[in-house]
Amino acid sequence: MTGNANETEGFDMNYACLVHCAILTCSSATTDVFVLPDKKEIVLDRSMDETARCRMALNLKENHASINNLEIATVGDTVINENIFPFNCNCMMTDVSRKEAEVIANDSECSRFGVCRHLMRLNEQWDNMPRKTGYMRSERRRPVYIAAGVAEILDEPNSKIWVTGEEEGITMTSVLFCKRGGLIRPLTSGQNVVEEVADEEVDALDPQAVKRYMWRFFCDAGFSEAVVAGILANAYAESEFKPMAISSAGYYGLFQLGGERREAFVEAGRVWAEQKGFPEEEWDDGWKNVQFQCEYALQEYYYPGDYGWFDKGIDLQINGIQIKAIGTRENFEMTEDPSFAALIWAVSFERCIYKGYSYDEDGITYHTKLQDQEKRYDQALLIFEEFGRNVTNE
Repeated sequence: MTGNANETEGFDMNYACLVHCAILTCSSATTDVFVLPDKKEIVLDRSMDETARCRMALNLKENHASINNLEIATVGDTVINENIFPFNCNCMMTDVSRKEAEVIANDSECSRFGVCRHLMRLNEQWDNMPRKTGYMRSERRRPVYIAAGVAEILDEPNSKIWVTGEEEGITMTSVLFCKRGGLIRPLTSGQNVVEEVADEEVDALDPQAVKRYMWRFFCDAGFSEAVVAGILANAYAESEFKPMAISSAGYYGLFQLGGERREAFVEAGRVWAEQKGFPEEEWDDGWKNVQFQCEYALQEYYYPGDYGWFDKGIDLQINGIQIKAIGTRENFEMTEDPSFAALIWAVSFERCIYKGYSYDEDGITYHTKLQDQEKRYDQALLIFEEFGRNVTNE
């Protein structure tokens, strides 16, 4: 499939196709206290900022049709924990069954992740508004789950088979009903990375080319130039813009991801390479691709939790300046100071901390020393001076 996902005469942005990483919210999402029938209260902690808790990114990892490397969402993209991940918040609808109440009460991590993950019940399809011209249809490969006995008859070792068919696409006007009473709707279409950047080939062996690509990518993803300079300062501190970098401790890529986070990153790179049509012998090296690494960082940014953004505090002294702040997405996105953005990304995304250099205050852990903190701080200003204001459209 070729062309522009929004290629329609007199195009209305309300009908922009949703694609991978479209940002969603729910009308019943709340950070207020959730009260169980026995009066036990679920109070959310401060590990994530309130805005982020009530948002999530649409995930389209299965074999969707795509336009300009943007996977297109369809009405059937409603699978919980595959397409739609529960919000990290509480629910306004507090009427729960006894079993649900027991599960929530026994979940020791509800204060961190909220109750949505125990209550979300979605309709099988998104609903589209009536439209004279209809909606674009695209091919989608969908899993169909089958009973064990049927699987034996079909000689299928797994509990699902794959069915390919056409489905109607969804847009900014589409809605998905949660049977709890919430209404899930898109805040963005996900088409925030411009086509020429997504399609651009970059020499992974040329750090300057990688740096320029990353600048354009994150600017086109909607971040301010100051924030992008902060992101890139961390990529420099971690890998010097070498996407294939592997440290002696086993950390990979531009942002040097390690442990289980690295394993998830490498596996996602393999899936990405397969879906992009790379030769099979190149799938295991998918993680080395600069475009993939930028997309994966963006996905981790919008998916808080063990492998993504996690709000932490900083209380640092750099160049004689005392800097104390909580590393929330809001603080990160709203800053006009590249160096401050670099420190927030360092603590909440990179998590490049030193053990023993921290203290707790009001439920937040503040870190008093970061790895290469001066390098990140200074590089952000240099990168901003190099690229800022005049070169984003080059």
